[in-house]
Amino acid sequence: MLPLSGNPVFWQNPLNSCGPSDSSPFIGYSQSGMPDLSSWNVRGPVETLRTESAEWDLATEAWKAPWGFSMIRFRPDGRTSETEYHNPDGSISRTRNLYDEASRIGEVRHRSNDTITGKQIWFYDDSGRLVRLVDVDQKGVERESELYRYDANGHQTKIVFLPKLEPNTGIDYSGFAEASYAAPGAATVTTVCDEVLIHDVNHRLLQRLVITRDAEGRVVKEEMRLAGQMPFPGMTKELENASPETHEAAVHVFQKPFGPDKPMVVADDVS
Repeated sequence: MLPLSGNPVFWQNPLNSCGPSDSSPFIGYSQSGMPDLSSWNVRGPVETLRTESAEWDLATEAWKAPWGFSMIRFRPDGRTSETEYHNPDGSISRTRNLYDEASRIGEVRHRSNDTITGKQIWFYDDSGRLVRLVDVDQKGVERESELYRYDANGHQTKIVFLPKLEPNTGIDYSGFAEASYAAPGAATVTTVCDEVLIHDVNHRLLQRLVITRDAEGRVVKEEMRLAGQMPFPGMTKELENASPETHEAAVHVFQKPFGPDKPMVVADDVS
């Protein structure tokens, strides 16, 4: 795990398998990225699910009063229709999913109390495959969030465009294992089969994550490799005012143990 500096932003996204993308790209999730009914340990038809957050009091050996709760409503097919987050300050955040006639997610709308805070819009090709995801902010300004491409065999390439971040903000990417990978300066994350490429705004490769599977398709290893940048975000900040020669020398030193051909992190038996 790489330490984060500044104000860390945590971004998680499941990896796609290398097979043809003829179904939802999320495992246990709807295409909105929100949990559907299959991701909860419940049985039978469920219309509403309530979850609470509380703290265990070691002194009294009892649960403290819940400090917040959420209400999730499902469609008859098990997909999420609406989620309410009841916050400790009394405010309520709502997320509503809208589907098309083919039961594909088309739009996700967000509200805070009675104020619209934004939405996402999904676009599909003539074959019903997801091709674009657009974020729309409170003022109606659109930002391309994700692009999907497919080769002749139906294999998917997914490109995620990260929002503009403050300097020294870390991006935390989690794959299949518990390991996390910070990528300060990341602007795009491209997933092609079992390989993830993280680039900066100048399309300079920052990190490469490679997944290895067994004959049954189970994940057995993931390796994160750096691509020339400093391995620890804190060191990058310390070298901000250093001379180009000093910075280059530091990068050269860390290239030996953490270069592109030597994994920074290896996680085995992560299936």
